[in-house]
Amino acid sequence: MTRDPAGDVGPRLLSAAVPVLLSGTQLGNGIKLLLWQYREATRESSVTLGALLQLCALLEGAIGLVLRHKLGLSKSAIDKLPLPSGQVGRPGVAEARFYEASTRLGFSWATEFGPVFQKWKDVRNSLAHGELMKIDRSSGRETLAKYHAVLQAFNAIILRAIDYKGSVSVDGNWYAVKA
Repeated sequence: MTRDPAGDVGPRLLSAAVPVLLSGTQLGNGIKLLLWQYREATRESSVTLGALLQLCALLEGAIGLVLRHKLGLSKSAIDKLPLPSGQVGRPGVAEARFYEASTRLGFSWATEFGPVFQKWKDVRNSLAHGELMKIDRSSGRETLAKYHAVLQAFNAIILRAIDYKGSVSVDGNWYAVKA
């Protein structure tokens, strides 16, 4: 999601996106593919569990794309990424990848992206491993909130990946893109 009180979000978004999307680079080509799949995942007017799982996969794909082709990390470097401060566990797991990409793009882990990661993890793991009863027991409002959080996080990661200069929303709050 983007917003701009001056109302010139369109031109600024296009001026950031077009060079990346037409660059022919792995980053540009990867973003085009992710955006095409994003369109497919969000084209229906109702939120389905299939669309939610697809959005979870797209967010994970965007994180991987940023790590490899925006930040230039090798697969072996990604596999060694540490967890956020104070946490113990295997390096390179999803939380370590999300932490590295989001903080390097200028998001706060504690207040912006960490809470979104927990929502992503809850729904992604349940859906990907067929634990549908966990999702079924949650309220429709809770599932919709997770869908919205994953959707906004995907948008925010893509906007930062193309160096968009404006505000982005990760969790319903607006954050200025740090130059």
